[in-house]
Amino acid sequence: GMAVRQIGAPSGTVPNIATRTSIDDNAADVLFLVANAARLGGGVTNDSTAILHIALGTVAATLTNYTAQILPGGFFSLGSYTGMVRGIWAADPNTGAARITELTA
Repeated sequence: GMAVRQIGAPSGTVPNIATRTSIDDNAADVLFLVANAARLGGGVTNDSTAILHIALGTVAATLTNYTAQILPGGFFSLGSYTGMVRGIWAADPNTGAARITELTA
């Protein structure tokens, strides 16, 4: 048979720990996740009514310098990225948060 390996998981390591955190919507740059070499995956859901601009890397997230926009109710997968994750909402309606899950083993 054909060997199957999870995409983005080094050495066939499969994540079995999911750590969830929430960050309330904020119109200023917020740190979501510190860099973590042990991260095997993860994602961010935006349940605010405001658009979330997520930024991968150490530079602050702004409305013009970001990686992706997460619409209300949307999800962004981190894939195998292990670096810092930041975010900023287009407004601060106090209607929700970033629901962040980090996968490790």
